[in-house]
Amino acid sequence: MKFAAACFIPVLALAVQPPPATETTTKTQDAWSSLKRLAGNWEAGGANRFSLVEDLQGKAYVRRNHADYPGVVHDDLMIVYREGDRVRADYYDNEGHVIRYTVDGGDEIRMVSDVTAGAPRYRLTYYFSVQDKVDIRFEIAPPGQAEAFKLYLAGTARRLK
Repeated sequence: MKFAAACFIPVLALAVQPPPATETTTKTQDAWSSLKRLAGNWEAGGANRFSLVEDLQGKAYVRRNHADYPGVVHDDLMIVYREGDRVRADYYDNEGHVIRYTVDGGDEIRMVSDVTAGAPRYRLTYYFSVQDKVDIRFEIAPPGQAEAFKLYLAGTARRLK
């Protein structure tokens, strides 16, 4: 009986220790930490603004965006969440677009859409330039050229107090 107990205790100790950090786990933690930095209300000039708010007791973030362009009003909603060992985001807008992103973080937040045959690919990046300011780039790659991103929109937003 002593032999069985001696064998069981080390196994139990191994079972309760967290798994070693992997590159994917670290990217997920970096992405989630970076989102905390982006949380709040932001203005990008005039009536263009967005907010990122923690929701579901810290299990998700909700981003709402409103932009007025000449002759066009654009509204969108994005829900950011953890899925297994990744951070994902689902985007919906008033034009009927639905985009599924994978999110990476660190000094910037980069959201890259999934590759879908026959469809463009999107990349949305938030660069933290100075305190309370963020540079934003939205790029599009044409169908069949998943890495050929070209700038579509860029700007800077400042945090509202």
